[in-house]
Amino acid sequence: MKKETAVQAQATARNIYEGVADATNTPIATVQQLKRRFVETREWPSSRGAHVPKLGTKELVLILLALLSGAEFRDCVSSAKALWNLKDEHGQKLGDVLVRAVNSFHPSLKDLPFAVLAYKAVVTVDTNMQRATITYQSNDGPFDVVYGEASPDVRVRRSQSISGATLFSLAAILFKDRWDARALQAA
Repeated sequence: MKKETAVQAQATARNIYEGVADATNTPIATVQQLKRRFVETREWPSSRGAHVPKLGTKELVLILLALLSGAEFRDCVSSAKALWNLKDEHGQKLGDVLVRAVNSFHPSLKDLPFAVLAYKAVVTVDTNMQRATITYQSNDGPFDVVYGEASPDVRVRRSQSISGATLFSLAAILFKDRWDARALQAA
């Protein structure tokens, strides 16, 4: 019996932060500063000389969460990790769900039903409340999955969001060597 291996998406840090800057319309200098903070805190491996480590889906999702958190640079890593660990009512972590969403866009399409849901989803992070919501569009209408505490507090919320189509664009950076030219043109 053959054991299935997990999807191993990899790209250089430069590919990831340039792709994130482009996909989210964030100045590249801002994303470079975030990348520097991740290297300083050893969440990302650093490049040394000719050694350029490959980064994967986890690192991509961490930098996205750091951007969505709206935190200052000194707090961006801890904010991203806090958002990663927010759980829904079934105990699934937000970071793990976002990693699965990005990996579902792998060219093998082993997780096609989730890829379809993820492409039409919107991830919204309430930056001042440590809560996130993923809104999925299905044939039965939209439904929300809340991560963190669903608060009855009605104060003004500041939130940032990212679409599933943007996650798909970022997945193309990680899987660029695996997509054939026709598949990219069709996408």
